[in-house]
Amino acid sequence: MNIITDYNPANIPVSRETVSRIFKIIESKQDRISSTDRKLLNDFSTEFEYDLKGSVKSLHHYSKR
Repeated sequence: MNIITDYNPANIPVSRETVSRIFKIIESKQDRISSTDRKLLNDFSTEFEYDLKGSVKSLHHYSKR
């Protein structure tokens, strides 16, 4: 797939800033990932929303239905 070319899984831990940068790369290429990976991306994007966008607007994901 080669979506993230400069990632080395041996370099851990990874900062939230690095994770946010990687998310942005994946989001820009999400047409190349599986539907399962898109769901995971959505879940993790919610968790990292503040780091990605500077605000938290997805609290509705956690509200009772």
